Amino acid sequence: MRVDRRTLLKTGAAAAAATALPNGFAGSTASAAREAKSFAEYLSDLGYELIPPANLITGHSFNGGVSYDEGHDYHGGGASGEPSKWFVLQDCARLDDIAKRNEFGVLAYFHILGCTNNAPAHRGEVLEQIVKYLVGPAGLKPERFVLVATERGDGFLEQLEPFGFKRDQVVLRKLDDARTAGDGSGYFKPDGHPMGQEFHTLSFHYAPEGKDLPSGRTYPLPGYLEIGEFLFEPQHKAAKDHESFGLGAERLVMAQGKLAGDFNSSRERLLAKLRDDTKRNGLKLPNAYDNFSAL
Repeated sequence: MRVDRRTLLKTGAAAAAATALPNGFAGSTASAAREAKSFAEYLSDLGYELIPPANLITGHSFNGGVSYDEGHDYHGGGASGEPSKWFVLQDCARLDDIAKRNEFGVLAYFHILGCTNNAPAHRGEVLEQIVKYLVGPAGLKPERFVLVATERGDGFLEQLEPFGFKRDQVVLRKLDDARTAGDGSGYFKPDGHPMGQEFHTLSFHYAPEGKDLPSGRTYPLPGYLEIGEFLFEPQHKAAKDHESFGLGAERLVMAQGKLAGDFNSSRERLLAKLRDDTKRNGLKLPNAYDNFSAL
């Protein structure tokens, strides 16, 4: 159920956000849940409206039938009736992560803190707002970031200087290479995504607190944890094109040097959530269930 503005004003954004957390979020870690509430309160104060998450089970063959990201259209939603400024706390799983399960930061079941502004007041407004959150309430240090973009995102970099970022913290990829990879670092284009997702991006990578800063800054940036992506339209020159940002809730907690579970524990939560959703909604278990349960 959508949390309306009256509820936010009456109970506070954090309390209202707690009622809208995806089922299973509380089964993540207390730190991740607290970060989600902090994020919700911050964006609510900026005029963003909290919308309900899409169902974890999508009914599509893509990604084994489970949510890949915070996009809503392929779940039967769409732009009609969508607030001009919204945010969501979305639970996800990715089949591609099975092969990466031994890598630091990879979870079977995770949550994206996503926001979209369909009419930003100026180019990069969403970028500035989320970076302000990262180096403010989230407590991250500007000097521990490395950003990845193509030449299409180069124009945003000067907007980050007031937050303590420097140009030598940016790794530029060739646009053709980033587009071919489609991995979100410079360009986001998952093969087979039902929404045809395709965006230019500026990805944010962080050297987790408590660890030494890596000496190299060559993509794919070993020793750094990707925590989120700014998505934008490269032709944007006025306040008319939408901008989005997606943060991994658990990744953000890991960047802070806190515990956020591991692949196996999050896999158990994912399987339990899928069983619960199918029973409650009269659905069939998606193919992803077999993929994750076979491990």
